[in-house]
Amino acid sequence: MTISFSGLDAVLFVSEVSDKQKAESSLLKKGASGSETVLETWQFSFVHKPSSGSYGLTNMDALARSTYLFEQIHDILWEKILSGEIEPTQRLKDVEWSKRLGVSRTPVREAMRKMQQEGILIPLSQGGYEVRAVSVEDLQGLYRCRTVLEVQAVREAAGHFSAKAASKFNALMRKADKAIEKGDFDRVFGLNSDFHGSMIELSQNVHLIGLCRTLQKLILYYRSALLNKVKSDPSREADYVNRLKAKQDEHRAIVEALTKGDEEGAALLMQNHLLETAQHMDIK
Repeated sequence: MTISFSGLDAVLFVSEVSDKQKAESSLLKKGASGSETVLETWQFSFVHKPSSGSYGLTNMDALARSTYLFEQIHDILWEKILSGEIEPTQRLKDVEWSKRLGVSRTPVREAMRKMQQEGILIPLSQGGYEVRAVSVEDLQGLYRCRTVLEVQAVREAAGHFSAKAASKFNALMRKADKAIEKGDFDRVFGLNSDFHGSMIELSQNVHLIGLCRTLQKLILYYRSALLNKVKSDPSREADYVNRLKAKQDEHRAIVEALTKGDEEGAALLMQNHLLETAQHMDIK
């Protein structure tokens, strides 16, 4: 059935489930102590379908969202990998995580399978998975692919660039400048992602946007690996801050070129920005 509210259509899918399935449809939420706890049981999922505009939702929010347990488990594992709690090359087994989370192995296995598809987990012949190793060669190959896509995104974004778009990018850069001065590296991390994501979205090329998203998780994985090294080794911090400031200058140059209508100049600046970023990412 379809329910309408506040101009937003929600398609409600209801299915008959057993008690065990109900339990396994429970949402997981991190408690104040940091442990995972069962929050609430859902037996349905919503598909948000805005009739116009985004209603303040992000692009990901506007896509079909569900409350399947394996997606909640996926998010928990992903958060732990990004934070460094689960480290590169660490082995993961569904049986161990099912016990830890208090659920059956099936949703854990599905979550890990999804992470394999994203390139984060590598299946092992003896069973289980290994978190992808961090290597310079892999990083360089990934960033070469990223560069090709984002340079094209800049070219296509140039045709849609406006004073409003310039204002948005300038606001992001000002926020990042303040976060750098405060040493809030997690905030800078997020704002940097917002800058590049907004540039890709501005291309308005759905195929290009989709291709960029396929690399998104691996890019975040490598960037978080570097950030975690900085957090664990204060001697790296000064160099990291200098690199962040340099990248901010490069962002400003890209926006300035687009503001002037210099499409190829902006594309070249983005190319140099990404390739040099990969060269300077000390992940060893």
